[in-house]
Amino acid sequence: MRAVSFLFIFFLFIVVIGCTVATPVVEDKSNLSLSENQTSSGENATTASDNNSLGSNLNIPTSCQEQWRCISTSVLAHQEGNCTFKSKQTCPLGCNFENNSCKTLECKEGYGCRTPSTKAYQDKYCSWMLEEKCEFGCWKGACLNSTEAQALNTTDNATKMAKPAPPVYDPYAGVQWINVGDSVQFSTVGKNNTELNHTLNILAIEDGRTILKVDTFHSDWVKEGDTAKFLGGTISIDVAEIQFQSFEGGVRKVGYRLGTG
Repeated sequence: MRAVSFLFIFFLFIVVIGCTVATPVVEDKSNLSLSENQTSSGENATTASDNNSLGSNLNIPTSCQEQWRCISTSVLAHQEGNCTFKSKQTCPLGCNFENNSCKTLECKEGYGCRTPSTKAYQDKYCSWMLEEKCEFGCWKGACLNSTEAQALNTTDNATKMAKPAPPVYDPYAGVQWINVGDSVQFSTVGKNNTELNHTLNILAIEDGRTILKVDTFHSDWVKEGDTAKFLGGTISIDVAEIQFQSFEGGVRKVGYRLGTG
């Protein structure tokens, strides 16, 4: 009897333990699912918002007015209703962005001299037509006759003859020369209209510079283009050119312009 009771208790213990182990633990994911769903919804909402913001920032037009437009400085194109460009054309003179058209040349219409011996009509597009050969020449859009041509030539020749010839520049005009060792005598007018005699010498000379002497006074070193003044500026000597050869017997002289008064 005890053995039976013991086996029954043992069997009951095994059953209780088995049920405890086999019972799964179920996690309540209702709150978690709700949180994940909220997060996912939030992400989707952010993405949609970002997309809307991106589209708004780009401001990409979906429809346009059909028109011709300058798309570069030299290309005119037709813009379609879907904003694409077709039918492009090149503007040889450039594209005008103010009125969206190719720039054109405009000439004054009328007869003119296409060449000195050809009369022709020019339209506003600068094209020549109705050319006519002028035997005696073309002048201001009209062919000349022999009398008119002769008169015109006479007038032109008279005009050319009336114009004085431009003076020829002479860099040595008024230039006098003095050699080393020589003396040049000149005079000035002093007080009471008295005549004063002076002597000019070259005191020293080198390549590109010289020292001039008038009577007992001498200048500093002067170069071509400089002016040496003596006696309070009453005598001025402009140095035009200095010729100096260093070897014995070489040329050593100064070209100058003398001014007094």
